[in-house]
Amino acid sequence: MYKVEVNNAKKVLFITVGGFFQEEDGKNFLNDYNNAVKSITPSSFTLALESSELSTSKAEMIPILENCIKMYKATGFKNIVSTPPSSAIAAMQLKRVLSSLNVDIEFISDLSKL
Repeated sequence: MYKVEVNNAKKVLFITVGGFFQEEDGKNFLNDYNNAVKSITPSSFTLALESSELSTSKAEMIPILENCIKMYKATGFKNIVSTPPSSAIAAMQLKRVLSSLNVDIEFISDLSKL
């Protein structure tokens, strides 16, 4: 499950992710993400990831998670913030991926304050 929403007034691209991603979900997400990014100037926007409902990823899905993080970084957002996954294992997976990619994401508890 995912949702991509542009808030031009706040200059925030909100992405909600949760549950398990299958390959088809990934393809649809990339299409929606790219369309949203084309409609904004990323360097003046914050990317806000609502990932509290993100589930633990299977080992074969970790490279896809890594590629998403790389894509977020390469897009050139002003900054990237995220809610931490509520699952301790999913949170550890995400932090491990971020560390291995040397990507800094600020974790905050409430995205509505952006």
